[in-house]
Amino acid sequence: MTRAVLVAALLLLPVVARAGAPDESPPKEDETTQAAEVHYNAAEQYYLRGQYPEAIKEFMEAYRLSKRPELLYNISQSYERNGDLRNARTYLQQYLDSGVATEDEKPVLRDKLASFDERIKAEDKQKAEEAKREHREPRARPFKIWRWIATGAGIGFAGASVFFTIDSGIQSDKVQNAAGMGKEFDKSLQDAEARGKQDETLAIVTGAVGVAALGVGVLFIVLDHSAVRENAQIVPMVTPTGGGAAILWQW
Repeated sequence: MTRAVLVAALLLLPVVARAGAPDESPPKEDETTQAAEVHYNAAEQYYLRGQYPEAIKEFMEAYRLSKRPELLYNISQSYERNGDLRNARTYLQQYLDSGVATEDEKPVLRDKLASFDERIKAEDKQKAEEAKREHREPRARPFKIWRWIATGAGIGFAGASVFFTIDSGIQSDKVQNAAGMGKEFDKSLQDAEARGKQDETLAIVTGAVGVAALGVGVLFIVLDHSAVRENAQIVPMVTPTGGGAAILWQW
């Protein structure tokens, strides 16, 4: 409703200007005047439909052809609706400077110009703050150290798994060779068998932990080299049976 009222008000400007000189004979409509009217009517329809870039283009063409200063106000209104405050202010100033505004209109127009100045200043401030945020100092890299800790631990556990696997094989071969030679299954062979089973279990456990640690290390490396780290943080965790860390991710 507000937009319709504004449009009606601004579109009446040329009519009011013509009504101000009733004794003058109406100007002869030539092709230029008719073309200006066509563009004006098109601009009116675009404005009413909220198609402000198209309305601006048509108002501009109507102004180019007719040189009617009232159209500068229409152009200013269209620019304002389209979010271009600087051009809106420019054309409103041109309308005020044209001299066609009435004495009653002038204070309102000056207030509007002052409002434009304040809004443009606020807009510039917001853009400056956004640009500053875009060029802010790099955020802390919480995974820079953790990636090496996790990767190092993974390699260590993987190495231990290989060691236990090899030792388990040695102990198993020792027992099998003794059995093949018909030796008595004495305490040394019993210890070797027990050690082999223990090594086998430790190989599985350390291997699993090593793979998990290496996986976490790789994940930390990816996070450390990715913008995603700005939305993630690592939190130490302690439980009655052990400790570790958890990744908190925000999206």
